[in-house]
Amino acid sequence: TSSNGLMNFPIGGLAAAALGAAVLIPSGARRNAVTVQCAMLVLTAALFCANSFTYVYEEIVNPLTAPATRVKDGAFAGLLTEVDRAAFIAAAGAALDRAGERPKTIVVIGRFPGIYLLTDMAPMTVWTWYVSRLYASHADALNSLIEAFYRVPAHRPDVVAVVTDPWTHPPSPWALDLLAGYAVTSEVSIGRWSLTVHEACHGQAC
Repeated sequence: TSSNGLMNFPIGGLAAAALGAAVLIPSGARRNAVTVQCAMLVLTAALFCANSFTYVYEEIVNPLTAPATRVKDGAFAGLLTEVDRAAFIAAAGAALDRAGERPKTIVVIGRFPGIYLLTDMAPMTVWTWYVSRLYASHADALNSLIEAFYRVPAHRPDVVAVVTDPWTHPPSPWALDLLAGYAVTSEVSIGRWSLTVHEACHGQAC
């Protein structure tokens, strides 16, 4: 992940460039001035390093200090992560297993493309990666593209998984239109994450 520390771009990159320039000491500089300059450089670098460990980008709870455990099964087996996140991964995988007892297709609505790794169901989507910056700058064009894709009956998945977290935006119009033909069959909510599994109604009233 990224942070607002020394390696973050552009904030950290700019700071690193400024620190690099500050290393240049004018010829003939007084010893006291050089000592003060070096002390400020060391202090600034220490503050940046400390900031890197105290704030992790888009994490409400610092994963470096929060209680952690390893994921036991599945694609993320062995991953060391927060206790709540590990519990959510396990519960989400179990919910998707129940929905995917026979070969099916799936689309994930939300910010976590890694959900596709929790199931053997085949993705039925324009893309599996959540490209937030691309989507933000081309929302109308992408909405039209996705809406046209799911307008084709053969492209409508058997399962729709809706994933949310504190940064998730409300569903797009194409997602609401797609969900109209599905019924909720399973829900998981642990910590800051939730998963709702919708399955196709197959001619029945939803």
